[in-house]
Amino acid sequence: MFDPTTREVLHTAELPVHTTRWPGMAPHPGGARGLIIGLGDDAVFALDSSDLGCRILARHESVSHAQGMYLTTEGMLYYGSGASMMGVDLSAA
Repeated sequence: MFDPTTREVLHTAELPVHTTRWPGMAPHPGGARGLIIGLGDDAVFALDSSDLGCRILARHESVSHAQGMYLTTEGMLYYGSGASMMGVDLSAA
């Protein structure tokens, strides 16, 4: 976790994936809890600033071919995989 005001690293931890997919992390929080969402290996994972936790929310083979992503503030995640546009509702996460 990085504080842009003080430019200090506040916390570091291992990610639950080995390789992130481009772009790796959403540029803003999404869903009711304001989680930071990322794609890696075959998984959608979340960073939670409230408890500094990091956990896998879902797994699907399409994530292993993901290119690009868009996360709405309501928690809907979209990403491209091959010729398909995939969508995952993370609003309850």
